[in-house]
Amino acid sequence: MTIKGYPTQEKTSAMEYTTVSPLGPQDHGLDVRNRSYYELDTGTVQADPTDVWIDTDFSETARKGDILHFVDGALEGLEVSILSVSGTELTIPSLGSLGLPTATDNIRLLRAKTPEVDSLGSIPVSVVIGYEEDTGDPVPAKAAYIGGIDDSGDLRGIATTTAGVLKSTFAAAPATTFPPESASIAGSDDLGVLRPVTVDSSGRLVTVIQSSALPSGASTLAEQQAQTTLLGTIDTDTAAMAGLLATIDADTGTMASLLGTIDADTGNIATSTASVAVDTAVIAGDTTSIDTKTPALGQAAMASSVPVAIANNQSAIPVKQSGYTSSALITHDHDSGNVTNAAYVEIDASLAAAVKRLHIFDSSGEGLILATGAASSEVDLLYIPPGGFSCPVDIDIAATTRLSIKALSTTTTVGTLIITALG
Repeated sequence: MTIKGYPTQEKTSAMEYTTVSPLGPQDHGLDVRNRSYYELDTGTVQADPTDVWIDTDFSETARKGDILHFVDGALEGLEVSILSVSGTELTIPSLGSLGLPTATDNIRLLRAKTPEVDSLGSIPVSVVIGYEEDTGDPVPAKAAYIGGIDDSGDLRGIATTTAGVLKSTFAAAPATTFPPESASIAGSDDLGVLRPVTVDSSGRLVTVIQSSALPSGASTLAEQQAQTTLLGTIDTDTAAMAGLLATIDADTGTMASLLGTIDADTGNIATSTASVAVDTAVIAGDTTSIDTKTPALGQAAMASSVPVAIANNQSAIPVKQSGYTSSALITHDHDSGNVTNAAYVEIDASLAAAVKRLHIFDSSGEGLILATGAASSEVDLLYIPPGGFSCPVDIDIAATTRLSIKALSTTTTVGTLIITALG
């Protein structure tokens, strides 16, 4: 069988062909790409799926070519490729006799990523070193030891306490002889030469401190100089405070003199207050006399009222008799606009002023209903008998109200409705 390979998938839209890449001047090779998959999201099956599609609740958007991994259920451990994606619905290959997943089955969404290498073709590896609590368990037989070279050139294990803490004091600690296959720890010096970590004969690390940052809050020369400057400022401020205290002493003497003056003035005020009390008693007596001559408030008989006369040069005082003013004049011709009992007919879209009284005449010979309110929301206000009312109708209708009429029973065909609205 000969494999047909094309540089791209654009050869034909009806089929999918394997693509090839050039390897040399006269040959090509099938495209093969090393891919690794990582977990992009986790979720559950949302409904019992069919044979080719499955509904999920992934928060990340799945793509064609991603891998769907079934964590549990009937398909536990199965991984299938995603053929297409439509919202949360994923199309997968037919599972045939393998069965179907069910709702709430746990699933994982895996996505491919090309492994990266460095310029030498090596895969970079990140090593994370963690620390765990020492449980006091014995070290396994094949455990690796960490050690250093002492001054005699002997390889010694780094000494720790029973709690696993590195020993840095001169406490006694036995030297540890390393197994034959042990490895030492080394590092590069400033010249790039590889040198082993140095320990003493007790396995304690030998440390040379070339420079070290001071701990937080430690005193420096600059800070000591700043503190000296502050002390000088305090001395100056102390002298100034002494001067202020002397001024306060002088002001206290002045305040004592003022208080003496205030005491003398207080005696004068007391004498004046006594005089005011005497005058107040006199005023109270006069007020009582006035009270007997002033009638009580409110209406009373003429004999109990104070007489009032109009000045002889009083100008004319206008007098207005209370009554009504015209608010609206409304008419409706029944000959040209028949009124039925099925619908309201508007006679005034918006009253120009409030209405307190109505004079109504109607010559249609039929009973009518007067209503207020917007179209399709009318509220019946009163019935108008045939011929209208022989006397005025007192009523309250607000300004801007819409008025309409409707036949009580029989449709009107002739006559005129006349309404005079007074406010």
